[in-house]
Amino acid sequence: MDSESSKMVKQDKVTIPAKGRFELVPGKYHLMFEKPTHLITPGDNARVIFFLSTGKVFKLRMPVRTSPELY
Repeated sequence: MDSESSKMVKQDKVTIPAKGRFELVPGKYHLMFEKPTHLITPGDNARVIFFLSTGKVFKLRMPVRTSPELY
């Protein structure tokens, strides 16, 4: 973000150090579903699968919200 605007930058990967932490929070990192397999709306819980470079797979349900900036 600069003094007048912000832009999204695709992240192909995120490196989290041992015992580190990564958060999806408004105004920072977030997920954007470009081609969902079915309609999702705010209030739904989306099934999300994360594939780690170690081969481990995490399957989560995450709440779908709109950006506070849209209100």
